[in-house]
Amino acid sequence: MTGTQPPIADYGLVGDTRTAALVSSTGAIDWFCVPRFDGEPLFGRLVGGAPAGTFRLGPVGPAPVAERRYNPHTATLVTTWQVGEARLTLTEGMVADVAGRLLPTTLLVRRLSAQGTAVDAAVEFDPRHGERHRRPRVRDRREAVVCEWGSLAMSLACGPRLSVVPGEPTTVTISPGTPVTFVLAVAQREPSSTSTRPRPGTCWRGTRPAGAPGRPRSTSRFPSATPWSAAC
Repeated sequence: MTGTQPPIADYGLVGDTRTAALVSSTGAIDWFCVPRFDGEPLFGRLVGGAPAGTFRLGPVGPAPVAERRYNPHTATLVTTWQVGEARLTLTEGMVADVAGRLLPTTLLVRRLSAQGTAVDAAVEFDPRHGERHRRPRVRDRREAVVCEWGSLAMSLACGPRLSVVPGEPTTVTISPGTPVTFVLAVAQREPSSTSTRPRPGTCWRGTRPAGAPGRPRSTSRFPSATPWSAAC
């Protein structure tokens, strides 16, 4: 573990009842096992260091955390950084489908938004599988970049469309009123995309009353006036 590795107390947690991701105050997912808590990690920098992979969304340079909290009565984690006169906010959570109707079963939604003025944000997507830190076979589809390790697949879709190459950090400018949403889907021996996947143009509110028919319930409730499609 390097000297810049955050302590374990620095991490927040988002989950879907099957697995969970640990997110540092820099916006890095440094621990994420699939398809369950006892599975192998796809992002494991917390334990294995840089070669074990990470998924970071946050300020390009050092920036103090202005606020970090969970939205009330949800498992949606909100981290806000002060970047000069502007603020950059990362809102993220996982979709919990306890009925088992959602395919793929693991969905993580992360949204970057800016307040004040435009802010440059870093995007570092570097998945590595297991203790051997295996790099994926990568396919760039029209809607998403897909990483594969045999029967295990992970896709990353961005809205608005953004070119993301695994293992190659990039920068995106986030303007006020124009957030950028990242949808990470993980599938193992199941379809990697379906009509229920949150993608640009869909109008999921992110939650529904328990027992109601239709879309799966989510532990990740974004503000009720802002469906996921509005962030795309």
